[in-house]
Amino acid sequence: MTRLITVKTIVTVCGVLACTALCFGETNVNETRSRAWSANTGWIQWRPDRVYGARIDEYVCSGFIYSANLGWINLGSGQPRNGIHYQNNSATDFGVNLDSNGNLRGSAYGANIGWIRFEDFGSPRIDLDTGGLRGLAYGANIGWINLGEFNTSLSIDYIAPGIDSDSDAIPDAWELEHAGNLETLGIQTDSDFDGQTDLEEYLSDTDPLDKTQNFRILEFTSRNDAGSVVLTWISRPTRAYTVEAIGSFGSPEKWVNVTREALVGEDGTMTLALKQGEASEQAYFRVKTSRRLPHP
Repeated sequence: MTRLITVKTIVTVCGVLACTALCFGETNVNETRSRAWSANTGWIQWRPDRVYGARIDEYVCSGFIYSANLGWINLGSGQPRNGIHYQNNSATDFGVNLDSNGNLRGSAYGANIGWIRFEDFGSPRIDLDTGGLRGLAYGANIGWINLGEFNTSLSIDYIAPGIDSDSDAIPDAWELEHAGNLETLGIQTDSDFDGQTDLEEYLSDTDPLDKTQNFRILEFTSRNDAGSVVLTWISRPTRAYTVEAIGSFGSPEKWVNVTREALVGEDGTMTLALKQGEASEQAYFRVKTSRRLPHP
């Protein structure tokens, strides 16, 4: 019969800090999988060069795509007027947005062809686990653009964190979305006094102003009759999770990944049941979180 120590569970917040080594605007499109296709115009290059190519951040796209038959197409400035998403209601605030589920929505513009729409009908999107682009965008003057159904399908290497003008490792858009300003949240600040810093809340994508929504294990139950353990924790669809176990903290014990593959987050909570044999007779557990397509 499985016997587990439930006195202590360990929760660690793991993620990648916003990287300041890359200058804003550098493309994150994969070098060898950088083209979309239009039956009416041919191949469209999303990485014409490393500096001016397309860039996809957590909230918005920016930079340029290029076609010999179409010229340059602007995906947005990377600086929406409200600091979060393009409103696409003026010539100075347009572009393609990215939502938490990987959907691309909004408008790109080419001086030679006009507007290209990223809309629900074509379902343009990014697979947040692989970086592959899928679906269709549409231009009234050029027809449909296929983002990724060929062997050279369009792909990105990572989701870029976006502008961090106050250099606190938390992207401006995330601060504005949650706090409405860039002053409230910070690296060491714990704005809701829940024991996790605002930076840790960003890395787990929990609400930094709601002390009930910090990343933690909510329930830890040993089902002795079934020989299993059940863990429930706070979850977000923008994050992936792994569960690790250890028998004791003495050498040479090491944490062992018992989920094998990262689990795609859900909005609210996630529950994992470990069958008999997947956890030792005496064990401690921890849940680790990361962005689904993290920055290198």
